Amino acid sequence: LQEEILKIPANPGVYYLENDKAVRIRHAESIVRTSRGRSVLGALSPIPVVAGKGRVELQGKKSLNLLHNPEQEFYIQLSALERFGIVKLTPKGGVRIVEQITIIPVTKEIIEEPEEVEIFRKQLTPDGLYKIWPMQPLEPGEYAVVQYTPGKLNIQVFDFSYQPAKAAK
Repeated sequence: LQEEILKIPANPGVYYLENDKAVRIRHAESIVRTSRGRSVLGALSPIPVVAGKGRVELQGKKSLNLLHNPEQEFYIQLSALERFGIVKLTPKGGVRIVEQITIIPVTKEIIEEPEEVEIFRKQLTPDGLYKIWPMQPLEPGEYAVVQYTPGKLNIQVFDFSYQPAKAAK
């Protein structure tokens, strides 16, 4: 266990081991896109009665981080005490949707709806280094390791594609 911990950098971020070396997954830039129609409708009524809808998305159809292990283990060094996990991304057009969001009128409460993958998590150090991996082998597709505070819309996204390795002929 100590050997494993020493391989992971102390800098906040998401890593995985490849050939016994830590590889960092870069933080992906996510965009919040809201339905303009709903925003306008909400602005026109004196008391907002229409919930705002939106989504958090990443540009591009596929991640540049390609992984081949359906039971990939990740190491996350938290930058703050927040929730974290793995989510399945939904490709749509030229983007990948991280989560759907609903903004409740009046209270401005934000309800986030990511498609979470069930994971195992193990705390490796007291200062926020965790090892996480999926409970079930991943299906081929687009995913991300995420770190967030529920209801605050401050999600950090570290995206990857899982594709099975092609068998040697």
